[in-house]
Amino acid sequence: MGLKNIQSNNLLYATCKHFRYVRDTEFKSYHLSGIVIDSFVHSAIGDWKYVNNDGSEQGENSGEYEKMLLNYFDSHNILGFLSLYSPGSNQFVDTKNSIICLEKVLKK
Repeated sequence: MGLKNIQSNNLLYATCKHFRYVRDTEFKSYHLSGIVIDSFVHSAIGDWKYVNNDGSEQGENSGEYEKMLLNYFDSHNILGFLSLYSPGSNQFVDTKNSIICLEKVLKK
């Protein structure tokens, strides 16, 4: 996960941290495991990255990144199931108990 975070100029870690914040502040009564958050963001982030401090990378329109994450979820969510693998070990990640809260966090 470290290399992908470097390539994204820390967008990967920041997104995972934000998902946890929304989960913990808005959806306390739901279950959303950290490994589901990490695996989803790692899979969905693609080539997105924060703009470099020197402005050498072009930024995207506000809200486009969030729309992309939700679109990724919608297109990969098949009957309440996401096929995800953990970034470090490449083991299958069970999303059964987390899928409802993940969708709520994405829509928030």
